[in-house]
Amino acid sequence: MSLPNSDEILQQNLDPVEHGVVEELKTWLDANLHAEWKQSPRFKLVEQCSEIKLREILQQLAQNSSVALFRSSHSGWELKEGELIPISHSQDCTIRYEDRTYPLANGTKMCISKKVRVGIPEGNILYLVWKVKNSSR
Repeated sequence: MSLPNSDEILQQNLDPVEHGVVEELKTWLDANLHAEWKQSPRFKLVEQCSEIKLREILQQLAQNSSVALFRSSHSGWELKEGELIPISHSQDCTIRYEDRTYPLANGTKMCISKKVRVGIPEGNILYLVWKVKNSSR
């Protein structure tokens, strides 16, 4: 039994706004990852990614969403009013495995339900969590 790849999952389960946010991240990944990382069917970010680049990613994504980005399961940054604020996963943000959780080939899982978990090899995890802003005012 073959597992769905990330593109299939995104097409099936994300609304157009969410899909656009993820596509923006995928575009950045494709332009910045080493060739060997691009062989993976799922998202990856290099651990050496600078805080400046993380800030740029958050600012781009936050145009459509409320975004929190974690370099590990315990800490990360959140973009609040244009500022990148250090946050603790346990204190400030809850990551839930909600409607759709998919097993990946290496034994980790990816969840997409307005919240995205992005796996990094060798046990390092980067979480990208967003909640799409309400467009009606």
